[in-house]
Amino acid sequence: MLVSEIMSGSPETIPQDATIEDAARAMTERSVSCLPVVDGGGNMVGLISESDFIGRISAVPFSREERHSLFGIWTETRDITRACRQASGLELKNFVRKPVFAVAPDDTVERAVEMMLKNRVRRLPVVKDGKPVGVLCRRDLLKIFL
Repeated sequence: MLVSEIMSGSPETIPQDATIEDAARAMTERSVSCLPVVDGGGNMVGLISESDFIGRISAVPFSREERHSLFGIWTETRDITRACRQASGLELKNFVRKPVFAVAPDDTVERAVEMMLKNRVRRLPVVKDGKPVGVLCRRDLLKIFL
């Protein structure tokens, strides 16, 4: 089975010069869990997803402490709201996830699943000629059973 047979087509995209707030608003209004980030020519340069908005617990450089890192802002969990508001005006191009793991429409579903498992990602952009043409999410894999 090919990725093109089960992917969600016509993905919502967002320009790389948009802000974190723009991305949050677009994902909320469009009810999507990720947005391919594109340059002025529509070529994919990155991906932003819901999990990027949670941040990660990371070791603070040159310290034994661990704190949340949310779009480059170090914060404690109790200050997450303040950190989100601080990050809201930052441009996406500085924070999009790279490298972007992607598949082509004519890749097999098996290859896509291997890539998802190996790289621990929940979704893969589907790219043709550098441009996003779809997204393959774990939910799309359920279509195999239908």
